[in-house]
This record gives sequence, structure tokens and C-alpha cells, in this order.
Amino acid sequence: MKFNYLDMYAKILRHRFAASIMVWAPADARSKSICRGQHKLQKITSVQLDGVQVSRGADSAKWALIDGKNTVCFTTNDYTATEKRTPGAAVCLENAGVYNAFRAAAFNVEACNN
Repeated sequence: MKFNYLDMYAKILRHRFAASIMVWAPADARSKSICRGQHKLQKITSVQLDGVQVSRGADSAKWALIDGKNTVCFTTNDYTATEKRTPGAAVCLENAGVYNAFRAAAFNVEACNN
């Protein structure tokens, strides 16, 4: 039996919401920001909480921000080459207060170099 899994972030969330997303992602040179097309996927490389900068290596949470939708998605998969082929799930919450808190914490977002 052959299984075909879709990338949770690039193929499912980005297309489901028809929006750009920002992903709290670990360092993985093979999983880069996607800057082509109408909807981008950019990696968040560090967050700042109460003035303290936190790298993704120091945190195991898995989440993404859906741009323009006031939505935060919590997932079971990291945005890495190996986990793109792993079945997973996402729970998304549309709430402006929660979205704005996560967006304010997103300290470094990988730039798009078009």
C-alpha cells in the first residue's frame, strides 16, 4: 500500500485558508520559506516573550499564523523535511487577541529573497 502525505503547512494550511502563513519552525536548511506565488510561507526563527528572545531550538511548540485571518493553528508536525512526510493534524483558532499576541511575539521572520 502506498501513502501520499501532503505538507501540513505549504500544501494544506496555506491553500485551505488561501493566505500567506508564518510558521514557528526549527532550523532545517531543506525547509525554506516559500516566497513564490500569491500566498507565501515564511519561517519564524525566534520569538520574544517579555523581553527575552527565544530560539526555536529551545521550544518544541508547533504553530503557524494565518495572515489576514486572525487565526493561529497548532499542529502535530514541525516544518521540516522529515515531518512533511508524516501524517499529522492541526487545530486552528480564529481569535484576534490570540493572533495579535503570537504575531507580536514573532521577533525574527525569515525574509523573502525574490
